[in-house]
Amino acid sequence: MLAVPIRQAIAGCVLLAASAFADTGPKPSSWAEGVVPCGDLEGVTVEMSAEEVDLVLRKGDAREGGDQLVVKATFHMINHGDQVAFEHGFPVGPTRNMTGFSATFDGSNVEAKLVDLEGGAGVEMPEGKSEEDEREGKVHRYWYTWNQSYRREQKADLVVAYTLGVWHFSEVRNAAYLLRTGAGWKNTIGKAVITLRCEGGLTLDHLLRLAPVDGAAHHGDHITWTFEDFEPGSNHDIQFWYNRSETRASTIEKTRKDAKRNWDSRLLLVDQLEDVHHLRCRKTRTAAELKDYLDALASKIDGIKETEGRFVLPLPGMYMKEKDGAHFLLNSIDLAIIAVRDYPQAPQAREVLERYMKVVRAFIDGNLYFGGTKLEYSEGIRKGQINELNDRLKAAQDVLGKSK
Repeated sequence: MLAVPIRQAIAGCVLLAASAFADTGPKPSSWAEGVVPCGDLEGVTVEMSAEEVDLVLRKGDAREGGDQLVVKATFHMINHGDQVAFEHGFPVGPTRNMTGFSATFDGSNVEAKLVDLEGGAGVEMPEGKSEEDEREGKVHRYWYTWNQSYRREQKADLVVAYTLGVWHFSEVRNAAYLLRTGAGWKNTIGKAVITLRCEGGLTLDHLLRLAPVDGAAHHGDHITWTFEDFEPGSNHDIQFWYNRSETRASTIEKTRKDAKRNWDSRLLLVDQLEDVHHLRCRKTRTAAELKDYLDALASKIDGIKETEGRFVLPLPGMYMKEKDGAHFLLNSIDLAIIAVRDYPQAPQAREVLERYMKVVRAFIDGNLYFGGTKLEYSEGIRKGQINELNDRLKAAQDVLGKSK
């Protein structure tokens, strides 16, 4: 069976079953076609001075197929103006996969209603999934909304709790906390602390990837993201992906064994090792991590043979069509360029990049093969791919020059 790289599996997960949860936002019905405000909404005098969000990821019943993310968020609100009342909202997303929603404001229960804001209709909906959510071409924008009053210069805490269903047909799943939906409040957010824990059969070792690394800290059994005095944007959105059935170390070990006899598994191994340091909330790799990654990157062209002017890639386990050559090389040399850029003093990074430059030149000259099949450009975009490959060679030469 063809192995699917993590990033490819992640992309499918995001498109098909992304489970998003997000900051409270002001006047959501006024957001044109659901476009999230990039800054303070006009006329909003209320500030979110700080927030604390606790996320607990739990494995669900295998027969049900769904995992749960238990969320509790506390928002510290300040009204900088006179008494005011306006619509508050808490986003659910395109499917009704949120249950047990509750909210309190200044210690009193909030009577929120679930509505579909698509097209500005604001139609009230029952809680829980429905067949309508699954209909092809039907778009929804579900929110919990309520009308909230603030006294003049009032300070109050808004506390929200709920459980989010996280489902996908594969074992690789993802969820996200979108801080950007809090951009409409007055001023910047003074401080935000988001904490992620795993329970019920899942640990942080099941994580495959997380973002962002900026602001993240690993504390052994939990991860925190801390941001201060910021206008929330997509670069602050918390995202994480995990494998519900095995740890990342176990996954990598299986791929490493397969890579000894299967070329496609070599591609997969590079993908799996690319973000290992990020899972420890580090921007740089240790010396051992760097060597492991560069060894894997080099293995994609290990065994290449030069015969009668031809450069021939190994065949075992290779799944590549003859028109995929440029795409494969663009992706690979990009990774090698980044490695030299990030680790300019690492001789192995330079050596790997120089090897890829040689292979790219062979492809441009029409001399790169796998087995007896010549690798070609994709149909209809030959000129563009030639230009891209030449640009990469120039970029590679530049980064090698700077690393000396």
